[in-house]
Amino acid sequence: MNGANKTAKLISLGDKQWLIGAHWTAGGRYPKKPKVKQAAKEDLFDPKRTATVWLRESEQIGWFVFDGKPKIARALAPMVLSKLRLDVVPWRGIFKMDGGWWIIAVDDAMAIHPLWDIWVPDADFKKFYEENSARWMTFSSGLQLDTTEESQQWLLGGEDYHNAPKVAAVTGAEQKAKQGAIAVAVLGALAGTGAIGWHLWEKHEAAISHRQLMARLAQQRMNAEQAQQLTRGEINSERKHVEDTWQDWPRPWTSPIAWHTFFKTCAQSWSGRLNRQGWMLTQVHCQWSAKNPGVMDVDRTWARGQFATVLHAPSGAVQVTGDIISQHEVKTLASAKDAGGREGAALKSLTANRHLWLGEAQKWNGIVEIARGAVTTFHAPIPKNTPASVVKLLHPPMLWKSFPVTFTSMYQPDRWTFWRDVGFVPSSITVTLGKDSQYVVTGVQYGH
Repeated sequence: MNGANKTAKLISLGDKQWLIGAHWTAGGRYPKKPKVKQAAKEDLFDPKRTATVWLRESEQIGWFVFDGKPKIARALAPMVLSKLRLDVVPWRGIFKMDGGWWIIAVDDAMAIHPLWDIWVPDADFKKFYEENSARWMTFSSGLQLDTTEESQQWLLGGEDYHNAPKVAAVTGAEQKAKQGAIAVAVLGALAGTGAIGWHLWEKHEAAISHRQLMARLAQQRMNAEQAQQLTRGEINSERKHVEDTWQDWPRPWTSPIAWHTFFKTCAQSWSGRLNRQGWMLTQVHCQWSAKNPGVMDVDRTWARGQFATVLHAPSGAVQVTGDIISQHEVKTLASAKDAGGREGAALKSLTANRHLWLGEAQKWNGIVEIARGAVTTFHAPIPKNTPASVVKLLHPPMLWKSFPVTFTSMYQPDRWTFWRDVGFVPSSITVTLGKDSQYVVTGVQYGH
């Protein structure tokens, strides 16, 4: 994820103009509205090219970046906060807009996540999606809307446009600030540091956000301990209960979707007629998640040929230009009991799996490109509100390690022969159809 993607962007949605693409401070950093010009300089933003928004509820500032004079509009990110409840965060949303995609995330404290609020053009979205899919798995819930109409309905449906916080330039905010339910302003360019500096600043804010979260959790545990002085027997019982939940914690690789079911279900979406009265099927994207294992989300894209019209076109959402039609379908899957015998199978070490995919990449060189991502670890979680007297006795084990794997080829995946590896779980297929067809498969490799 590159800081350069965080330049402020003015978009149109629902016949109104909105600003997205802010650099957000950590939630709770600004409980009171600061002197924004001074705050901008302290955070190394150029006040002359900056606008600012302060959110009272999440106690944070958004700095919006401009190449020149700041633009005035209303901030879209706070509209997301108004839609969410505490029981669904941390949360991330991916919204289709005209010409690109907007990615926004909310942390555990109902504040806009410092690393997100990003605009990605259509041409860059596929690569961006693949590179950041592992990051998005860290959010417990989320939403992806693949048409502008759906995005507008979710974001603005039932909302009063005038309740959205309004933007003000930093140099004029202190003279023209107005009181409201959510006080607002927007800010911009990071003076002289470039994309690397922006990235480091956002990582710093994310670290502050994480420390604040840890402090909140520590306070919750302290309150729970004060309210409940446990006996030694109760402590041992609670400790055993937590450790038992670790033993029973679901392992993602034990009941995955069967590979041939995964491919067969997705392939139904590009087999048969690819040309319907001049409309050409150009792309199919299939997505599967262990959180909802009984279904697969399928998205198709049709492009208008020379003599085709929307009067005789496939059903779906028509883009403004009238040249592209998007279809979304949810397919029901067969039972995952035929998932290659992985249930109960011994999980290999991650080192062995890395060697496996390195060898397969060498073996299939020129036929299938195999790329491995960074390794992440998953430690057993301690349940919220566990008494501190119990927490200090717990030693959460590492339950598994994992890394994402991406396969790219001009040949259909059902012709590849390396799918029965224990611990590998598929997640998506993206098929680009045409003279130079391409198949991209993503998944996660688990190991110990």
